[in-house]
Amino acid sequence: MRNPRFFVPGGIHFITFRTEEGLPFVPLQFMNMLICSALARAQKLYPIRIICLLVQANHVHLLIRVTNPEHVSSFIGYFKAESAHYLNRLLNRRQRTVWAERFDSPAVLDIDKALELFAYCSLNPLKDGLVSSMPEYPGVASYPSLMRGEKSIPAKSIPRDKVSPLIDPKNPQQENESLSDYFSSDQFQDLAIELAPEELRLAFASTRDSTPEQFYQKLLQTIGEYEQIYIADLSGKSPLGRAKLLSSSILSPRNPPIKGRKMICLSCCKDLRQSFISSFKRLKSLCRETFIKWRTGNQVPYPPGMFAPRFPRIANFIPQTRY
Repeated sequence: MRNPRFFVPGGIHFITFRTEEGLPFVPLQFMNMLICSALARAQKLYPIRIICLLVQANHVHLLIRVTNPEHVSSFIGYFKAESAHYLNRLLNRRQRTVWAERFDSPAVLDIDKALELFAYCSLNPLKDGLVSSMPEYPGVASYPSLMRGEKSIPAKSIPRDKVSPLIDPKNPQQENESLSDYFSSDQFQDLAIELAPEELRLAFASTRDSTPEQFYQKLLQTIGEYEQIYIADLSGKSPLGRAKLLSSSILSPRNPPIKGRKMICLSCCKDLRQSFISSFKRLKSLCRETFIKWRTGNQVPYPPGMFAPRFPRIANFIPQTRY
């Protein structure tokens, strides 16, 4: 049975979602522009605080701070829909599912785990052996903005109907320059993906009193430490490389990864993790009790912070009447 969706208001969550199959989102410039368009438009409609982001050919990582819990699922749903429409139009196909249905969103309970995940999200292509250093990675990532001290990623608002089928999806790089120039033109509205790495500092009491400059240096220090760890782990192995990534086909096959256990929360502190899980189980039990009452027609309030299912049809509660 799936756990109910739960977002901690003001809390940090680590979001991951994947494509159903293949490696369709090749990191060419025109594809990056489409991905940035979908992300920026989603954020404009459903504002979420993006601390860190990374897009690879078959999955997306986001480290966020929750302001409005309702916005998180809406943001992800909008991005999935828009990016899927872009891809389907590039491949000249209709209504093909691109993304897996669900997404992972464990709560991050302490600053040490949050910094670890910040580094993981920022450096994932290096960890996965795609590149030998992050500046080589050609895909959409918040890493370059972090290194430059910037808090946004430029984007354009590209409507679906402005995306046409590729001539040869197996060799999308042939049209990269022309499509990039087209999507960069003034006919498309300027947007931006807003980044808020300082939200990581504000989310935890242990770092809230540090200055933004001190915490920024802490982020850079963390990135540097994990960068050395990941490079050491790849010792003796040849990375895939930037050139190989840019020469990939949209139609490259790849089986989806084996599904692991879904985590409710992530923490370096065992006691903190166990306490959160116990509280979550009590909430689950209360949700179950509430829904049982709903099925009898008693519409009591649903537990705060949890996403309520659709209320059963009232017609089912109306006593039979003889005519």
